[in-house]
Amino acid sequence: MLVVGVILGPYVLDLIQPELMNVSGEFRKIALIVILLRAGFALQREQLRRVGKVALVMSVVPAVFEIGGVMLVAPTLLHMSYLEAAILGSILAAVSPAVVVPLMIDFMDRGRGGKK
Repeated sequence: MLVVGVILGPYVLDLIQPELMNVSGEFRKIALIVILLRAGFALQREQLRRVGKVALVMSVVPAVFEIGGVMLVAPTLLHMSYLEAAILGSILAAVSPAVVVPLMIDFMDRGRGGKK
């Protein structure tokens, strides 16, 4: 979907109406809200209590590396300050636990990776 969006967008074929491009920011916000809500609704309090420490580690460790990685790369590639890079990394890291934790709990419920 991302590739199709880039191809149809203003940088390649420019087939998307300008009015739609004006509201694309709102669509991105709605998509992020849907992703976070779906991840949040998939979690149950009992599951979080059972795997709380592992879930915390699986959330914090990737976030730290994502923020650090963006802070190392973004100033050079995107020509932004380290503060702006840290903010960008924090935004990216905020979405990761919403994806990682439900998948981790699902794997633990199915017994995947238990031997390792």
